Amino acid sequence: MNRKTAILLAVIVFCAILARIYFLARAELSTYEYNVILLAARTITEIVPNTMAIAHHPFYYYVLHWWLFLVRPMDISGKLFSMLCNTALLVAIPLFSLHKKAVFNKEVALLTALIIAVSPSHIFYSHYVSLYGFFTLIAFLFNLSFLLFAEKEKLRYAVWYAVFTTIMLYTQICGYIMFFIQAVSFAFIGKKVKKWAVVTSIIFALYLPWHILVFPAQMASWQGGSAGMRAAVKHDPPVPTLQTLGQTFIDFSAGSPQLLFLLIWIMLYGMIKNRNEVRVNLFLTAWLLLPPFILYLVSRNIDPVYKSKELFFVSVPFFILIAKGITCFSRAIKISIVAVTVLVSSLALLDKFYLEPPERWSELVSKIKSIRLSSDIVISFNSQEPFNYYYKDTHYVSYSIRDIEDIVSKIKNEDRFFVVVRADDPVLNTQTIEYLKEKHPFLSEKQYGYARSRYGESCGVGYYLFRRN
Repeated sequence: MNRKTAILLAVIVFCAILARIYFLARAELSTYEYNVILLAARTITEIVPNTMAIAHHPFYYYVLHWWLFLVRPMDISGKLFSMLCNTALLVAIPLFSLHKKAVFNKEVALLTALIIAVSPSHIFYSHYVSLYGFFTLIAFLFNLSFLLFAEKEKLRYAVWYAVFTTIMLYTQICGYIMFFIQAVSFAFIGKKVKKWAVVTSIIFALYLPWHILVFPAQMASWQGGSAGMRAAVKHDPPVPTLQTLGQTFIDFSAGSPQLLFLLIWIMLYGMIKNRNEVRVNLFLTAWLLLPPFILYLVSRNIDPVYKSKELFFVSVPFFILIAKGITCFSRAIKISIVAVTVLVSSLALLDKFYLEPPERWSELVSKIKSIRLSSDIVISFNSQEPFNYYYKDTHYVSYSIRDIEDIVSKIKNEDRFFVVVRADDPVLNTQTIEYLKEKHPFLSEKQYGYARSRYGESCGVGYYLFRRN
């Protein structure tokens, strides 16, 4: 790497880290993130049975488990791990371009790193406690090791390929799709199928214990889930539409359909100009399009499992193909395209992180503390809410709907009590609140609460203050 390239990469990484640290400081745990941390904080033996029937396999939770053990507090620690994964991805792409077998040059790598650095979706997932950022990094390393192994089947490339493939399969169910893509790709890129078959056999041997362990639980979960989904279809179909599929790529384009149209045009132009690189372009296109398409078909015909965030990892080939397209233009047009991308991404960040109120549980805690009397009771009817992390003096926490009657009977003689709620939780806002009104002579008044929307997740947090008549 020459000095100029190194300086450009350092500037991109430095600016990206600054942006991620800034937004990291503003973020608080959402309900989903809190549940991820609760699972990762369990013992190693408890993690396995709790990931047997879901699409997320245990490897990420094992890694996060030890990370949370080493770095505290847990809310900042979990977000910091996601930020490190995203930063590692940002650095890994330009470093890979230095390899003599790299499928793209340094200019493409730097442009890809720049797009990732300013991408609102990547900034969001860089401080979001979930496996999506981690899996995106592993998927890139998996594809990198595959390309190296397919081009030159040395022992070290075979080891890398086996390691990253096994990690990917033990991280998320989308690993199956990526492995299938590579199996097909090897027929076009690989030189010696026999060596690939040997490595694949080793991978299957490493993954087989988990598959045997979880397959019955997953089948039972999918059958039960599918039955429930089919019943729900009568009212509000959860299956994805073509609009849902399109929204996945709009999210990668800073939420702008217009920018997506421009980027697709640039990507196609680059593929035409670089038609001598047909094998690489086909591989990147398969990595980009097949996972969403396969999940879409599964969700339409078998089980509605399609979620845009599960497909976050396909943003990497999307950005690489766009960067390859940008390099085909003149210098002035390159600068213009990059400037438009940065501008639209900045406006999207402003909209997502400033104009839309975030979910701030600490504000709710501060508000309750400021008006709570020493004799007041505080109740959380959901043990999985971040409120229970930020507020340590909760008197009663419900772990199931069955606990509600027991809690209500214990507070029947109290003059005042707080009930922490989510505004979008129909159980808490209807059944529970109405039950409290019916069983006890209290008046309820919504004192504090607000809603927010963040990348398709709607949530409101607040409380009811109940007072005796």
